[in-house]
Amino acid sequence: MTWAVGAIVITLVFAVSMLTTQVLATSPHDPEGDVTNGNPDFDIKKFGTQGVNPYVQVYGTAGGTIQPLTTTSSIFMYRLDMSDGTSFIVTSHWWFEHSNEVGNDNQYHAHHVVFTDNCITDDGPAGLENGDAQIRPHAIAIENAVLDGATIISVQTGMISVPSWCQTTTWDSLDSAEKHESKK
Repeated sequence: MTWAVGAIVITLVFAVSMLTTQVLATSPHDPEGDVTNGNPDFDIKKFGTQGVNPYVQVYGTAGGTIQPLTTTSSIFMYRLDMSDGTSFIVTSHWWFEHSNEVGNDNQYHAHHVVFTDNCITDDGPAGLENGDAQIRPHAIAIENAVLDGATIISVQTGMISVPSWCQTTTWDSLDSAEKHESKK
């Protein structure tokens, strides 16, 4: 009898621990189950404007994942598409320096660009260096940008291929009004 009770207790403890492990393993990672790479740092929660500054909020740590030091063929990005047809991309790459915003381009930094058929074809009208990326625990905002009345209309996370400068991978995207917020 004691053996049977012990086996039942062990079975129940095992079952509860498996359920707890499953919940703990899946809850902080991609809670919506929609980001294709499974990384919550690129899983979009919402986007909007705070004052005049466009931002994107993620479930994970904004800017928390950087390129591996062995990668030179792609760039991770957060892409904020604007109503004037331009986009702000917030990127991180270690193998070349070209931004005056940060001392090391492995740190996330902003560029203002124009995409045509998902390829970067031009700088934004106010220049490539228009705007600064402000990284917060769960959000990235574009500050100090010349917007000329443009507003944020959608956001994406993904990768840009080098040297084609085309977006080849989209991990998550959002243009839903229910997750768009404007704060004064």
